[in-house]
Amino acid sequence: MAEDYPAVAIHAYKRFIKLKPDKSLDYLDFLLRNDLLKEALSFYVDLLEMKELPFASKLKSRLELWLELSEFVAKYPSRAQSLKTPADTLIRYAIAKYPEEAGRLWIFLADYYSRLGYFGKARDVFEEALAQLTSVKDFGVIFNAYMKFEEAMLDS
Repeated sequence: MAEDYPAVAIHAYKRFIKLKPDKSLDYLDFLLRNDLLKEALSFYVDLLEMKELPFASKLKSRLELWLELSEFVAKYPSRAQSLKTPADTLIRYAIAKYPEEAGRLWIFLADYYSRLGYFGKARDVFEEALAQLTSVKDFGVIFNAYMKFEEAMLDS
């Protein structure tokens, strides 16, 4: 019976959100608190695909959701395998859509590949990021992350 709790709660919350879409962030918090990461990841994508967010923008902006999703994917890449859209495609979309946050997003993308064990791809992402950046701030952020990545590769 206890093993059915998450499935029942998810089902109930989904029905509740149909009635009160402004409670979507509560559902997302519930998923994250209960380590239902695949469902949370899928819900992030569903929220971001909506034309208009179902909650007040003062609670969370679309940019904040993109940053959270990108960080989430970078930290848990194996769980992101179940998404309809590949995780790297989602992060690259966010990079194009929010150039003011490109530095952080590029690092999330490199971290995603690194955690999957694709160290060559992670290095390629850092190189691509350094070639495409337009701000000194982002260059500094990415260069520092790249150097930490290379140091970690040398230490292992």
